[in-house]
Amino acid sequence: MFFKGYIETKDKKSAEKIKGRADFKTFEQVQSLPEYAGVLAAETVLIDIDDLEMSEILLAIVKEFHLKCRVYATSRGKHFLFKNSGIGSNKTGCRLAVGLTADIKIGTRNSYEVLKFNGKNRTILYDTADNEEAGEVPRWLFPVKSKMEFLNMDAGEGRNQGLFNYILTLQSNDFTKEEARACIRIINQFLLKEPLEDGELETILRDEAFQKPVFFSDKTFLFDKFAVFLRNNNHVVKINNQLHIFRDGIYIPGATVIEGEMIQCVQDHTSQEDWTPDTASSLWTAAADPSEEWPKWAQPIGAHDAYNAGDKVSHNEKHWISNQDGNVWEPGAYGWTEVMEDGV
Repeated sequence: MFFKGYIETKDKKSAEKIKGRADFKTFEQVQSLPEYAGVLAAETVLIDIDDLEMSEILLAIVKEFHLKCRVYATSRGKHFLFKNSGIGSNKTGCRLAVGLTADIKIGTRNSYEVLKFNGKNRTILYDTADNEEAGEVPRWLFPVKSKMEFLNMDAGEGRNQGLFNYILTLQSNDFTKEEARACIRIINQFLLKEPLEDGELETILRDEAFQKPVFFSDKTFLFDKFAVFLRNNNHVVKINNQLHIFRDGIYIPGATVIEGEMIQCVQDHTSQEDWTPDTASSLWTAAADPSEEWPKWAQPIGAHDAYNAGDKVSHNEKHWISNQDGNVWEPGAYGWTEVMEDGV
């Protein structure tokens, strides 16, 4: 359920004590009052978007994906109620991963939702929750640290580069590849003024664009970061007090399988002094000879080895100059200018 009880409010502020209380009023006791609020249940999260345009965008996304939630109209925007799945604190004016700005209230922090004000009940615009059992808040509605502005970004304003760079932002916030891809596809479809074509978007979202995480800080192993990565990317869950891992469409138990994944992850994402190019070639990227004016183009595997503006390469028997920093595209496809014999 969304609410664990109800309280009387005055000018949208609580007129009753909330903290440490369990005996809240029932709906029958408050429904005739001129103003009241529902106290959020522990498992409820409220996404409060006061900007009308942003709230309309989120409502369109909710409807497009048939999300199980409830949406209330407010005087300035909309409130979205979901089941909390990991947001740990209230937030004010935070940036959501999907590029919108919102306040966040969670049920474990004595939060409430005003349901009636000045004698008028708030209108429910959308409600697909079964008996107030909502779906989990999507990962792309989690708060992230970012200053990127995607809303109404148009062609020629750095859409490709912005989305590509945003992959690293999402990874730094512990998004899996699937979660990051879903988030960026939503941004492209609903926030950009002119969305990228499918081919351009899939080029940005290819596997090579995602950096492999590092689990060491100097010589210290980052156990917490490794645990989050393992849980998110291998879908490790506890069922009947036993760890399970997702394989071929089902969850299977077994410490041996999970340990194998842990070993593979460490091998894939760390390095040692004796991992030299001749003994661990997969961990290295070839560097061009600095004395060569037009070195052969090599496909970057991420932001760390992308080409910068002004870089020169040869590709398909032609010479090219990069038009931008962070260029990961193939010359001739995007982001490069061909250099003719007598100049550009």
